[in-house]
Amino acid sequence: MSTPISSPRFSDVAIVGDDAFLTAMLCSRLAKQGEYLTVLEAPRMARPDVQAEVVTCNNTLARVGATRNFFAGVEIDAKNALSPYYNGTEITDASSEDVIAKIPVLHNNGELVWGRDNIGVGLLKAMREKKHLVFSDSAPTHTYQRGLNSHLVVVEDGDPLAQVIAANYAWSLGAGICVIPEVSKVEEDDILARFYSSSDVSQTVSQQQILRDLAETLRLLVADAPIPKAGSGASVTFITGKLPFGFAFPDIPSTHLFVYPRLGVTIVNGFARQIDRTIGTVVAALVDPKQTDAPEVAKVREALFNRGSLIRTYEGDGASVRAISTMIDWYPYDFLLIATHCGDVSGVRDTYRFTDSAGSERELVVDSAPGIATTDDPDLFKVTVMNVFHSIDGVSWTDPDKDSKVEVGTAIKDWIDLTTGGRELKPVKKEQIDRVYGSAALAMSDFNYIAMVQTIAGYGNPIIVNNACVSWHQLASRFMYAGASTYIGTLAEVLPWEAEEVIVRAITKHYDKPLAHAIWSAQRETYQGSVRKPYVVTGVYTSQLRPTTADAPEYIARRILGMMDILSNRRKGQLTDYALKELGETIAYYQREFEHLVKAYPKYKPMFDSLLQSFLARRKRG
Repeated sequence: MSTPISSPRFSDVAIVGDDAFLTAMLCSRLAKQGEYLTVLEAPRMARPDVQAEVVTCNNTLARVGATRNFFAGVEIDAKNALSPYYNGTEITDASSEDVIAKIPVLHNNGELVWGRDNIGVGLLKAMREKKHLVFSDSAPTHTYQRGLNSHLVVVEDGDPLAQVIAANYAWSLGAGICVIPEVSKVEEDDILARFYSSSDVSQTVSQQQILRDLAETLRLLVADAPIPKAGSGASVTFITGKLPFGFAFPDIPSTHLFVYPRLGVTIVNGFARQIDRTIGTVVAALVDPKQTDAPEVAKVREALFNRGSLIRTYEGDGASVRAISTMIDWYPYDFLLIATHCGDVSGVRDTYRFTDSAGSERELVVDSAPGIATTDDPDLFKVTVMNVFHSIDGVSWTDPDKDSKVEVGTAIKDWIDLTTGGRELKPVKKEQIDRVYGSAALAMSDFNYIAMVQTIAGYGNPIIVNNACVSWHQLASRFMYAGASTYIGTLAEVLPWEAEEVIVRAITKHYDKPLAHAIWSAQRETYQGSVRKPYVVTGVYTSQLRPTTADAPEYIARRILGMMDILSNRRKGQLTDYALKELGETIAYYQREFEHLVKAYPKYKPMFDSLLQSFLARRKRG
């Protein structure tokens, strides 16, 4: 096995970028050996949830703690939204190449002139040679840059800024980088559908043959990338639109990151969790609604308890949708194991007709899947609805030529405005459908839980193992978007015995390895020579479970009171009645959890009282 790769420290520089070329030029001048130079995608100000975009970007910058901040080609509204959060730190608006050329640098080995393709490769090459990257339309490029160690970063083409972020990730790990061709959305969806239906008994060929064919398809899409050979001690990070490329290369450990929507944020979340080695896995939440045999839960509980973790178990009736959704959003856990069924569910297809803000008549067809949770009122249920766009103006949402056939414009934002906030645009047609693709519902003890998460673990960055069938892409994307540092899911149905074998081996026998390597080792031992290796890891390669020396009750108390501080400072005058109700319920949840801590750990009462008095004093001043 090669020398372990460790998480880098954060650079004192952070860049928020919209222009990939300006961002790459900045990185080539500011990168330092052994550090991760943070690059974040600018907030998408046209989105309906723009405030969440701004808050996520701000929280990530705070996590990095940079003292020098740069905007690279960022629009004025995004700059104005972020600037108040910088708290007096140095900000440079790198709006042109002339501005960048005046920035002082530590080294000057001349320029590397690069074309406008494969800019991630050009950036890594420039950083390795300590040269300043400049772009020319006529300059040559290539698709591969060798690394200093045996790790390779493979990034899918199509998003230049993602390539810049990938190059910084590779630089910080001493890895090489390779760009592979972009895969069409239609082909992505087809490949994923074939994975998720591979266990269907109606298939005319065996699952083994389907999986072999899928592995070959993925290998062809990787094209001529120099993927390391078996036994080389190498490893790979695939930065991809949707596809689990690592499945095609079972002889080497691999992990995955998603290009869209927050690659930069995801990498920061992953590294931040690993840099502080003093915390480890303080709190582990284990979910077993008793919808399937889950023998792994007891063994994981024992293994993590023996390494110092406080275990919070939700079993049977205690694993209701309400209990689990609240816990997943707000409880300060560091590790989450879910053991239940997962799959797409039936729903409704609604057709809406309306006039958009530009005055054009639009038709939008939307598939909806409901998730239901109980409330304190026995006659009232809380319904979460996942919407999947089916077509717009008669053009399929998944049509690869959609953009040339129809201009979406403001139609989606207008539709959201017309169906929320007390305005109820009614569908002109409703029909029941057997399956809402991508709904990925998790079976709890009472109803199906549809995880539409925006915040998890009280703004934490936990490691999540979803040990359910076909639980990878949709849920990996959602949980990573919400802040998970690592997500482990499956590409196909898994039986109880294999769910137990893989996860228990990874968390016991291979505990001291990066999770990508631990899952790889556990699958090799479980499935041996079989092509069936359904588990996929998402997150930075250095992500690892660690034992903790932290005092769990104090840790939880500080996290709970910290979140109550944040929530209590919300500008309530800007919230809707529904948001105010949700806020009140969340604060009440934290109050109950704090009271539970006080009762469960009476010897800690002086410490709890001290923390509570400090909290109340801050609230009085605020």
